[in-house]
Amino acid sequence: MNETFYVNNELKHLSEDYRMNAYLMDSLLDEKFREVGRSGKLYVKSDIIKAIPLNIFDYTISNFTIIYSSKDHYQVNYDLIVDDSVEVCTACWIKRDDWKLLFFQITPRT
Repeated sequence: MNETFYVNNELKHLSEDYRMNAYLMDSLLDEKFREVGRSGKLYVKSDIIKAIPLNIFDYTISNFTIIYSSKDHYQVNYDLIVDDSVEVCTACWIKRDDWKLLFFQITPRT
């Protein structure tokens, strides 16, 4: 797998298609999915699915880094730039039948 694969996987859950469609988002998130939001609040998969449609925003990603943990698990870190705000994101993916998003954290950069 090359960097494009990892970037494209990450872009899915940020995309309008997934953020507006509970079926697509449900298929992407692992059953044990957890998210730590900007406020520090912990969300589980059902919280995300119930909240759809999620906010849609224009963004840029920079400083994308891939950390390989094993053949069935990896972590990515990147800066998510929305307007004048920069947030540090961490996502962990796990290989089941397909790749699933297991963990996501977004932290405002101060």
